[in-house]
Amino acid sequence: MIIPDATYGRWKLALASDQDKFSDEAGRMNKNIYYSDWNSLALYECNGNWAIESISRDAVKFWGVTAETSPKIQLTNKSLQDSYIFQIVEADPYTEPVVMPVTPDGMQCVFAEDFDQDGSPDESKWTTCKRKNAVWNRFLSSDPRVTYVKDGSLHCKVIPNDDKTSDNAEMLSGGIETNGKFSFRYGRVEARIKTNPYPGNFPAFWLMPQDNTFGGWPASGEIDIWETINQTQEAHGSLHTSWTKAKGGNTDKMSGIDYTKWHTYRVDWTAKKITWYVDDKQMWSYEKSAKQSELDSGQWPFDYPFYLVLNQSVGNGSWASAPDTNHTYETQFDWVRVYQMPEDVTGIQELEGDVGLLEDTRSSGTFDLTGRRLSGNFRGIAIVNGQKVIR
Repeated sequence: MIIPDATYGRWKLALASDQDKFSDEAGRMNKNIYYSDWNSLALYECNGNWAIESISRDAVKFWGVTAETSPKIQLTNKSLQDSYIFQIVEADPYTEPVVMPVTPDGMQCVFAEDFDQDGSPDESKWTTCKRKNAVWNRFLSSDPRVTYVKDGSLHCKVIPNDDKTSDNAEMLSGGIETNGKFSFRYGRVEARIKTNPYPGNFPAFWLMPQDNTFGGWPASGEIDIWETINQTQEAHGSLHTSWTKAKGGNTDKMSGIDYTKWHTYRVDWTAKKITWYVDDKQMWSYEKSAKQSELDSGQWPFDYPFYLVLNQSVGNGSWASAPDTNHTYETQFDWVRVYQMPEDVTGIQELEGDVGLLEDTRSSGTFDLTGRRLSGNFRGIAIVNGQKVIR
């Protein structure tokens, strides 16, 4: 595969054709490279500036920059003292540096999604958004063509409905959420996203309340981390409460967004303030009122857990334009992270106290918080050999 000079990108690697066999220091031949071994792989030498992004059962993925047209990368498995030569079998080049998530100082990663396994989104984390009557969810579908993972990204689409025999919706749209699987209160939530501007485009990255503590929308709140519409170069950050529905003051935007490139959208949420960012540049903040009368009127319903929503929708003319029903709309999500301060991490102590739920996790091995066994290469919160571990 030919790669343009000095191009940033994400590369999928496989054993080079001349490395189907290799020998270790003892001269043994025909050893297999097992997935479990790959956890200890480290960069040894390569033609370029690279870093490991992820490890899967199919390949090791890297990101970096190279001036070589056909680079090969040598890795060493330190635990086995073996050396492997890999070559590029797929390339996903970028014109800008790849931005990888970094855990903020003093915080813990409590949710991590890299969308590295092709196919359907991970069912242990995500569920398909349900179709209802709002603008954003009126076309939602479980059709695998509108929500899928491929080449290291989640693809959410809105497509023309070419078969109305079983579903008479004009279009079909994709979206996933962590409702009932993961929610959090306070912290930093961010995602790296790329969309394709077009009249009617209406994608979003947002939070909804896990429990409608104060009643139906908007009384229990909504936090829109990022939205954009049509072919504008704007990123919108908003929230919704009973108070803002009556008083306004619930949204702001940042202009000059180049949607031909990837961007990172983020919210920092504390007990007193919510702040929006685009590529680490602050957009605006919404503060908890000091007036009890305003709090009593629903100004701040943000002291309860919220879950994640990622979706691609289309407008109806009320804000985003009505869609071109012959066009395919698409937004890609590269990764998602949630970080919290240690004192804000919720739900762990309660789960640890539930002996019936976590009986198996008292033994050796790695388990999620429902008792499901995991590989050693996890991100987020898990029980490892009976101890809580957060990565």
